[in-house]
Amino acid sequence: TISNNATDANNDIDFSAGNIQFSDGSGQASYAGGTGQLDVLFGTGNGMLATGTKAINSTYHLYMVSNLTTGVSKPLAILGVAGTAPDPTSVLPSGYTKFERRGWVITDSSGNIRAFTLTANRFEYNSNITDLNGTLTGSETSITVSAPWGLRTRVCLALGTNATGTGAAVAKVYSHNISTPTITLLNATAYAGVATVAGAGYAEATTNLSSQIKINAVAISGSPTLTGVINTSAIIDLTLRF
Repeated sequence: TISNNATDANNDIDFSAGNIQFSDGSGQASYAGGTGQLDVLFGTGNGMLATGTKAINSTYHLYMVSNLTTGVSKPLAILGVAGTAPDPTSVLPSGYTKFERRGWVITDSSGNIRAFTLTANRFEYNSNITDLNGTLTGSETSITVSAPWGLRTRVCLALGTNATGTGAAVAKVYSHNISTPTITLLNATAYAGVATVAGAGYAEATTNLSSQIKINAVAISGSPTLTGVINTSAIIDLTLRF
């Protein structure tokens, strides 16, 4: 498993001891546990950054890589690309031929690793992340949320709504592969009416490879203007083995 390092949580990730199950099914290797530094290139001390320098507002996919000749296994972090599934084969360090994906981290606008707690395949952010705060247009819209690039994951979020003008409206968030569902009061994520308490609701949705889900809103009476806030609390990694 992986976790934020207590001494340098902004840059370092701790990897627990365990077995590495090679992704090609050819075998496994053991790992005694250790720390990977995202701000240091692989090959220097505990550095795990495959190439370049640590980027802001980015995804890093974390792997355990193994050198069968030396018997050494170490963590490796590769930069995620929106819309493209991660593939470490092109950036494997010399001599390291086997690997297993062990998770991911996301950096914020300062380049710091966002704090999380991992339970099985559920990454729960220590603080919710606001991914939307604005007017809902009344048409299907793709929203980028704080999920890893390159993976289809299940995002756990809360949608808050507020209406101004006249009447009432409902809003729904849903998986990116769903096209324009009919939205009613019965299947909406949240409801808001003018001069009433603002609406709120919990939802889960599956992202595309660019970390996007969808949202739509419709008026059910009058002509309201609906404002929406999405707070992302956790990500379920649908393909992570544990």
